Amino acid sequence: MRSSTTMFAPRGQGLPRVTEGANDALIKRVFRSYVAITILITLSATLGMMLDTVLAGNFIGPDAVAAIGMASSLLILISGLAGVFSAGSMALVARARGMRDDEAVRVLFSVTVAASLAMGVALSVAGIIGADGIADLFGARTGVLHEDTAGFIRGLSFGSFAIVGTSVMMALTRIDGAATLGLVAIVTMSVVDVAANLFAIVVLHAGTFGMGCATAFAYMVALAICCTHLLSSKCTLRFVSPFGHLHELAEVVNTGMPDSVMRFSTTARTFLFNRILMLVAGASAVTALSMLSSVSTFLSAVTVGVGETAVLLFSIFYGECDRASLTATARVALRMGLALCIVVCAAVFVCAEQVVAVFGLAGTDAFGYGVAAVRFFCLSVPIDLVLQVLGNFYRSCGNVAASNVIAFGQSVGGQAVIAAATVGILGVEGIWLSFPAGELLVLVLVMLWAAAKRARAGEHGGGLVERSLAFPPDMEDGADCCASFFGRGDASMAPELSDRVGTWCRETGVDAKRSYLVALAVEEMAQNVAAHGVGKGPAEVDVKVILREDGALVLRIRDNGRAFNPLDYDLEAADACGCIGIKLLRAMLENLEYQNVLGLNNTVATLKP
Repeated sequence: MRSSTTMFAPRGQGLPRVTEGANDALIKRVFRSYVAITILITLSATLGMMLDTVLAGNFIGPDAVAAIGMASSLLILISGLAGVFSAGSMALVARARGMRDDEAVRVLFSVTVAASLAMGVALSVAGIIGADGIADLFGARTGVLHEDTAGFIRGLSFGSFAIVGTSVMMALTRIDGAATLGLVAIVTMSVVDVAANLFAIVVLHAGTFGMGCATAFAYMVALAICCTHLLSSKCTLRFVSPFGHLHELAEVVNTGMPDSVMRFSTTARTFLFNRILMLVAGASAVTALSMLSSVSTFLSAVTVGVGETAVLLFSIFYGECDRASLTATARVALRMGLALCIVVCAAVFVCAEQVVAVFGLAGTDAFGYGVAAVRFFCLSVPIDLVLQVLGNFYRSCGNVAASNVIAFGQSVGGQAVIAAATVGILGVEGIWLSFPAGELLVLVLVMLWAAAKRARAGEHGGGLVERSLAFPPDMEDGADCCASFFGRGDASMAPELSDRVGTWCRETGVDAKRSYLVALAVEEMAQNVAAHGVGKGPAEVDVKVILREDGALVLRIRDNGRAFNPLDYDLEAADACGCIGIKLLRAMLENLEYQNVLGLNNTVATLKP
């Protein structure tokens, strides 16, 4: 397959230049905006949990810190169950949106809300009744530690349904055009959580049970805020009967499984390490691990934000069979993510003593353990980010099994292997070492697997990022040749973009009629975006032209303009001299598809010979 990629600067904005990965610019734009929101949501939620631990350490004592750390495994477990529905429904609803299938959106929304509500209520009842047994299961078997852990679990369980509901509603409102509502909900929840916890501790003297109740109430507030979207005139989510749709529910569960595997594996790791540390070093080491759980959740906000944003873009581009954009998304995700990870982790590594002291552990036996734990974990975060991106790539490309294996390996499998090999020699340090060493072990295995898979497929060469990705067999686009062109600027860039597309078509043997038609359509759509479709910043138009082996010509135009669906364009009402290219294009097409996802218009037209 012969391909080329061209990027040019419009007149007055510098000389034209040739570069690889031309549509990286649009991918970067979307990635920056969505990853920022996702990271802020994760950080806000994490900050609330960190402040809970800080308040417990400073107002109640180290036993309360250890108790909340142990009980946080329950929160991770509930969030993992919620992730089945939130991640699965978000991906499937987005796909239905792209297919303009409103009925599928309503069915998926309804079955997800009904199933998650039923599960949330069941979790609330189970947690309230079985708090003592759950505390025993997490390793808090006797004394004050047991009482504090069971109390927090019982209080938190009153809000289990709200934890599940908030996760689901944030995912669905994001895909329904209300991406910032989740941020408002989580920020408000964090503020309410801190205020309610202070009231429970200082005024009511309710201990960890009061703190659990305060956290439950904060999640109820967040759920209520997310549900306000259902009253908005812009809301397209509508309830239908959820009964009779078991197939759709099963599809939601299967699609959302990798996120839940990671969360359940993290819970298993905490459970395993708590028990090992109690045997090796006692309660002080368990307290340090509890503190690390809060710090690690904060540091992992970057990896989670990058991973969740990447999976949306990966899914879109896989649906388009756009291998170049898949590679570009991986490249953008890794560059942005690693830059953020290195900066944040370096700061935390240097200030590890101050970080541990914030949790009220200064002067305790847990302080030294905590400092070592934080520094070792900082080394693991960049590796974790790479695994997050790779795992989401495989999930988006339909290889859910590979994604599940990576999720398990990076969350508990790799660490368990390293811990088993080193604890007998290094003691507690073997547990802390297992975080970076375990993730590195999994990454090496994944890279070896990808290399072997690529070798079996006869694929060689490519950049470092592409060599790290094992593309599925159906990613071949069946084209003799293809080319990508990218323009940025005002309407003056449209003629040059059109000329480049038309020239390429003629040079590759496309007939004069289709070459003219495609070039004219590109010019009109680029002018429309530049003149009418962009708010702040320049217009950005990415064009890909594919000449297939059967002679069919495929034109894909992606832009950052306001939503404009050529399928809804009224040819009868249009000006006789306006949008000639779009009119002619629609008249000769074999197929025309349009979707607006993540703020980008994406139009794909197929012209037969």
